[in-house]
Amino acid sequence: MEIQVVSFLKIENQRKREFLVALKDIPEIQKMQVISGYFDILIEIGVQISEELVRIFESIERIPGLKEIHSHYVLEVWQK
Repeated sequence: MEIQVVSFLKIENQRKREFLVALKDIPEIQKMQVISGYFDILIEIGVQISEELVRIFESIERIPGLKEIHSHYVLEVWQK
């Protein structure tokens, strides 16, 4: 069973485009959305084991421009 995580990212204004390009190189990121409000980007991550998340978040934290990240495990999904 796949483990899903959603993360809200706050990015420095002048680095948003290059940040999005860099995120596309992380294969476990299944979806990216540019959003309004306090955070700038919402990503959905899918992994088989939770230990993989450490590597993924280390990769995201190395991308220049990240100011803040808040992540949450997905407990249940309903989709129409």
